[in-house]
Amino acid sequence: MAKANEWGWDQMLADFRALGGGADNVCVKSGEHGRGLFPVDPATPVNLFVPENLLLKVGDVAYENGSMRLKKESQAGAKEKEFFEKYQAHFGWGAGGREDCTAFIEAMDALPGEIRDLLAKDFGLSILFRGEKTNRVEHRFLKSRMIGSKGRYVLMPVIELVNHGSNGVSFQYKNGISVTGTFPDEILVHYFDATDPFTVFTTWGFAHLESVAFSLVMNMPLSNKRLQINRALQEKGKLGEARAPMVKITDKVITLSHLMLGSAKFPRLAKGVFYRIMNDLKEPNAEELFDRIQHFNRMKFLQLLQALEPHKGEMIATLRKMAIYQLEALSHVVGAREIKG
Repeated sequence: MAKANEWGWDQMLADFRALGGGADNVCVKSGEHGRGLFPVDPATPVNLFVPENLLLKVGDVAYENGSMRLKKESQAGAKEKEFFEKYQAHFGWGAGGREDCTAFIEAMDALPGEIRDLLAKDFGLSILFRGEKTNRVEHRFLKSRMIGSKGRYVLMPVIELVNHGSNGVSFQYKNGISVTGTFPDEILVHYFDATDPFTVFTTWGFAHLESVAFSLVMNMPLSNKRLQINRALQEKGKLGEARAPMVKITDKVITLSHLMLGSAKFPRLAKGVFYRIMNDLKEPNAEELFDRIQHFNRMKFLQLLQALEPHKGEMIATLRKMAIYQLEALSHVVGAREIKG
């Protein structure tokens, strides 16, 4: 590999390809979404590929003296380890990643006390405010870059530079992770199928309109049980051809891994899935329950907007926009599809 002071974009890609990576027709530059990846020739297909040997486990990452390293016990090869650490120094953690995450944490810390308390208590964001700042910044960086693959969370060099877009392509998983397609301008990926405006903010720190909305964490009484709704959006099952939450039942609690409450593309789906789950469990009043869950969620975001109203600032504006986007996504529920199968 080249010496560190020679390790620019072209040399990094050469080393990336030497380890099995693919990066055809791509360059890095700033655009509407900040730094991102663009096609060199918009008329030519883009190919990005991170092989399995470069998908390094988040659990193997350590921070030492302000730098990102792989732990000694990591099973990564010597060349992969060298590449990872140089990549993080020149294009990831050490090339603006730490500064961006620090700015986000400091902006959250600077929010008025009542806003911080509301976000921690009602929105489950206490992790953003609890603990020493350096640790929160380091955790933030990993959370914003990691992706699930084969049952573990990994970091994916180069592809992690692609920005999020609602109309972006999807990641492809085969012997690694890839992004392919023809792009007239910036290369964009829709990071996860199960992503609502609240998830976008909590994971990546910006406000973005999404086509779906999921419930906040909540629990409510049923006839002789309780219903617990979580936000484990990665835990998914199927009812017929429809995506559905995982359902866990104990003597007194029904737990849903998540619950979709609105979809701009399929406005009849959210109620249909919930009604089917409740019907299968022989729980009555599914329609009223869904309306109560919707009301609970709407009220939380309306209360957040009310609390933000007297305040100004960039983070205040981002939170306000996120709440409005979430309410818009929640509104896309009309009728109920019959879920068969």
